[in-house]
Amino acid sequence: VDGFLRDITGNRRFWPVTCSTNAPHRPWEVEDVVPQLWAEAYHYYRKGEPLYLTNGCGHTIKNWKAVCRNATAGQSWGFFSTLADGAVVENLVFDSSCTLTVSPSAQTDCGLIAGLVHGATVSNIESHASMTYGNATVADNLRMTMGLIGMAFATDTEATITGLKNYGTLTTDKCNNTKNGATSVQTAGICGFSSNDGNSTKTVLFKDCVNEGNMNGNNARMSGIVAACNRDTVLKGCINRGNNVNDSPDARLANLT
Repeated sequence: VDGFLRDITGNRRFWPVTCSTNAPHRPWEVEDVVPQLWAEAYHYYRKGEPLYLTNGCGHTIKNWKAVCRNATAGQSWGFFSTLADGAVVENLVFDSSCTLTVSPSAQTDCGLIAGLVHGATVSNIESHASMTYGNATVADNLRMTMGLIGMAFATDTEATITGLKNYGTLTTDKCNNTKNGATSVQTAGICGFSSNDGNSTKTVLFKDCVNEGNMNGNNARMSGIVAACNRDTVLKGCINRGNNVNDSPDARLANLT
C-alpha cells in the first residue's frame, strides 16, 4: 500500500468497511433509506456514541506493506497520515508481515501508525513490523522523521501516547543527511520528533512505552523512545531494550531520547 488514508485534515473521518455485492440497494437507489440513516445517527449521537473509531479491540493487521515516496513537502504518512485533536486510536497489533519503507524526496513525517499525532490519543498498540529509511533524496537542511509515530505535537489539546510497544527493527540505509540538529533525520522506535506550539502550554505525554526493536543506521539522531524530545514533552515509565548501533560521525544517540 502506498499512502493509505492520506487526508491531511485528519483520517478519523474515514472508516473503511468491507461490503458485499449482495446489498439490497445500489448506491444510486438509497434515497428512500437516507432519512432512516440520519435518524439512527442522531439517535446514537444523543446517546453519546463517539464520532470516531476508538477501539481496534485487539485486532491484528497483517501484510500491510507501506512505501512512502512522498514528493510534496510538509506531508505526513502512515496507516493514518494525521490524527487530529480529539482523535483516539487504540488496541491494535501490527504483525511481522507488515513493513514500513520510507524513501521520500521532500520533507516528510512518517510513522507506521501515524505520520502526525496532533492533540490526539494513541494507546495500547503493539508492532512487530520492520521500519526502514533509505535511498532518500531529500536536502540535508530538512527535518525527516520515522517511528511508530513520525511527529507528535500539541497546540490546543494535549497529545497522549501510552502503552505503545515496538518489537520491529528500525534501519536507516544510505542516509544522505548525517546532521544531528533540528534539520536531521530523526528516527526512533516510538516517535521521531515531539514538541508543542511555541504559544501553547499543552504537553505531549509518552507513558509506559517500550521499544524492544534493534536500531541500526547512519543518521545522526536515533533513540529508543523519542529521537528529538523537545518543548513540553514528558516521558513516564518508558523503557528501551533495543540495541542502538550507528556509524554516523556526529551521532546523537540515546537509550530513551
